[in-house]
Amino acid sequence: MVYVYRLFYSLCFILLFLFYPFLSSKIKKTIRLRWTPLPESIPTNAIWFHASSGEYEHIRSLVKKFKSAGQPIVVSYFSDSYKRAIESDPNVDFSFALPFDFSSPLQSLIKTIKPQMFILAKTDFCMNLLYHLKKKNVPIHIVARHKKIPNLFDSYFTTRSYVVDVDDNRPSSFVESDPRYDHINDVLTQTPKLIDQEYGVFGSVWPEDIAALFKKKSLTKNKLWVLVPHEPQLGSLKNIDTQLKGLGYSTLRWSDWDQSSQIKEDVLIVDGLGLLMKIYKNASWAFIGGSFKSKVHNVSEALLAGVQVCVGPYHKNSPECLDQTHKIAVVKNQTDFELWIQSEHKKSSRFISGATEKIFNRLKN
Repeated sequence: MVYVYRLFYSLCFILLFLFYPFLSSKIKKTIRLRWTPLPESIPTNAIWFHASSGEYEHIRSLVKKFKSAGQPIVVSYFSDSYKRAIESDPNVDFSFALPFDFSSPLQSLIKTIKPQMFILAKTDFCMNLLYHLKKKNVPIHIVARHKKIPNLFDSYFTTRSYVVDVDDNRPSSFVESDPRYDHINDVLTQTPKLIDQEYGVFGSVWPEDIAALFKKKSLTKNKLWVLVPHEPQLGSLKNIDTQLKGLGYSTLRWSDWDQSSQIKEDVLIVDGLGLLMKIYKNASWAFIGGSFKSKVHNVSEALLAGVQVCVGPYHKNSPECLDQTHKIAVVKNQTDFELWIQSEHKKSSRFISGATEKIFNRLKN
């Protein structure tokens, strides 16, 4: 099967370059990044982690745990969008964009790294990479998986860690909590109160979310709203500013806020990175973005902060949203949303996972 895959992959690669001039600048940037030659100074005998993009958050606590045990850490990724977040993690010794899935560069890479093991976050199956790792007897593990691994790839894995029961009773398959929860709890425990007034949060929102929920300013609004765009580029921030002011909302950028003073504006727009999880900690409620666009973004950060959570109609991609025990509210329009935010919002207890320690102890043996 691997030979059929290689043929198919090569044909797709040819098509990719034939259509390269017509691709978006974001896709072109990712292609160039994965085509960049790697330096020779890569740590050897390392624990090799791989995350496509934001999936890195599911293994961040494991990276920290292995690093604290004195192991060299190498992290590969697929998308340029998470490059900076991985590079800024002090527990990562070396990070790089995974080369395209061709045998020659991958064999060279495996020979250089000499990995003790390969740990994959959630998804992103590259058959050639898995094939050559297994050929070199490198243990291959997957963690934080939400659904059963396709049969085409399943045989490559030494162990499989699922966060839900997928009816896999083999001794090498486990049902465990998501290690991401441990990282979130660590951050929340160490985070001071960032905003000393009552507020609600719009987290990881897109223009579609704003268009659905922000209409003409309500006369009953008496609480600060903190809006965190999913893509806080300058152009997007200007558009949000213009849109909200046109509806009668006064706005303030996080970067312009004197944090020693109370915020008098209606909406605080967060134009920095890495703040959302910390902002959730003391919020009264949180709406999670993407759910009026196509797919809801991560809801676990808000849930773990004990915040009452609300999502739009596009939320079925999230296991947490489908789990009725979390009591996540679903709104279809602004009327539903206004009724929800006017209801009572009680803080729930924070959930402690412990998955990181459990998975680490299993893999190190």
